[in-house]
Amino acid sequence: MNPTRKDALSIGSPGFTVVEMAIAAVTFSVIFLALLVVLDTTQANFVRGTTTVNLQQNVRVGFDDFIRDLRLAGYGVPSATKKADNSVTGLLPIYCNPCPAVAPFPACGTTGSTSGSAVAFMADLENASTTVTVKATTANQLTVTSVGKFMQTGTPTPPPDYIFITDGDTWDAATITSVDAPNLTITFTPNTTVNKLYPAGTFVGRPRCIRYQAGVDAVTGRTVLQRDSSDNRAWQRISDNIPMLTLTYYDVFNGVISNPGANTANIRRMTAKVAGAVTPTGQSQLTFDLTGDTRPRNMR
Repeated sequence: MNPTRKDALSIGSPGFTVVEMAIAAVTFSVIFLALLVVLDTTQANFVRGTTTVNLQQNVRVGFDDFIRDLRLAGYGVPSATKKADNSVTGLLPIYCNPCPAVAPFPACGTTGSTSGSAVAFMADLENASTTVTVKATTANQLTVTSVGKFMQTGTPTPPPDYIFITDGDTWDAATITSVDAPNLTITFTPNTTVNKLYPAGTFVGRPRCIRYQAGVDAVTGRTVLQRDSSDNRAWQRISDNIPMLTLTYYDVFNGVISNPGANTANIRRMTAKVAGAVTPTGQSQLTFDLTGDTRPRNMR
């Protein structure tokens, strides 16, 4: 007897047993978990790799700025040993602990600055310094090469333009009171009563006290490499995630200066090291260090 159509359809009908479904569920779960592990590992490696690149670039940029500024230490500071009125003899300091007040220049900071973990020095980082082009006819006015970076404005208000004037034999300190841009002249208040008429070629330097240290940024709370340029902006962040700055100082004979704060006049070269560190969420700490040697161009 031939089977009915209904019986024919029921014989060999597709379907899964409970065992087969359980095996399939377990297999799918294993594959899914494996994919999750791979995805999580890939994501973690991506985050770690990106963080590593950012850390290295951040440290390099900050370190390059630091070394560049160190090379300019002493630019704008006269090398003459005698003041115009003979009231002071000896070289003005370049590295300081802190830089003493030389009227009208204020002292560089209020605490010790040059040490194994910080440095303070006088330098004209903005290249505002200029040169006299015509012999002076009055004791409080000079015709110079450029005046564009004097008497600048901004917020916060920049400090007065304290300057050093030196003809190579003597020096004097002064405060610029006005600038005549079209005629390239500066008017200033001398620090002495000596009415010296400076000749063409006289150097007019405008250095400021520059301080570097590893500290904590007041806004972000991060450990940073920071700089104070004596421009009324206080400490400025140069690079994030830099908990350590280490400095080693050398004298003219390349001997290590063990107490740099008390021997700033002997500094001729230094080795600087910055240590960067950051910890990605849920991962171990990443570190990156840079070390460089620098010899300032304006030492005397």
